[in-house]
Amino acid sequence: MTAPGTGFMPDAEASLLRRAYRDFVRATNPRDRWANRKLASVVRAAVSAGWSRRTTAAALGIPRERALRICEFEPASTYPMPRYAPGTTFPATAVTAFRELEWSVTLRRTRAEAHLAAVIHAAHHAGWPYPALGQILDLSGERVRQIAETPASSSPEKFAFTPYVRPLKGPRPRAARGSLTAVELEELGRLAGIARTATKVRPGADVPEDKRAARKASEALSALIAAARDRKVPWAQIDAACGYNAGGARARAIRHGYGKIPPSMRAYQPTVQ
Repeated sequence: MTAPGTGFMPDAEASLLRRAYRDFVRATNPRDRWANRKLASVVRAAVSAGWSRRTTAAALGIPRERALRICEFEPASTYPMPRYAPGTTFPATAVTAFRELEWSVTLRRTRAEAHLAAVIHAAHHAGWPYPALGQILDLSGERVRQIAETPASSSPEKFAFTPYVRPLKGPRPRAARGSLTAVELEELGRLAGIARTATKVRPGADVPEDKRAARKASEALSALIAAARDRKVPWAQIDAACGYNAGGARARAIRHGYGKIPPSMRAYQPTVQ
């Protein structure tokens, strides 16, 4: 048995919940063997006695498709159906017998639904959230809630469940962080020194030859910063290598296309060759 208070339901209680759900699924399945065999006692007896499936379905007040489905099952018992004769009407006794069988099928379905709703209600009352119960039943939490809140949930059955205690989450493992190599530290410092002399140009304008080297260094610096961030190198380490205040490297990278540029920032215009 699973220890209580860990977010996992004890085995005996989980089995009770699953068994109640399996009974509910069987009872509400249109092709349930138990239900269809009971009903087939009258339907197949009528067909065997010469009554057409259409006439039988109409007399019993069910769709013809359902009558055909019922006829696929072996009857659970025999019913003494009078044989068809031209000009005769479908026997009222057969209709009454079918109604009684249908009532037993409906009663079984209602009881299964009430039982499941009572089990879910007891578990939820013990603190188990619907999504957690849904995981046990392979259902959505919303579907579990719908079942629990049906009129059948007023069942007098009572069940005891271990109180739910949300499982404690351990500390998140820290993502592995990268680090700048000695070569990168030197290159970032060198490029940052040259990039300080770069000047802004209008979009589409040519860069004067004497300013082209600084612009190229600025672009290379931004590319190196982005590559370092892809390796999870902390921004603080990059700022220090470039000689920037806190946030300087990040602002440069964003302006050069690393991440989403905010409306207040103008995107960098690449150097025109």
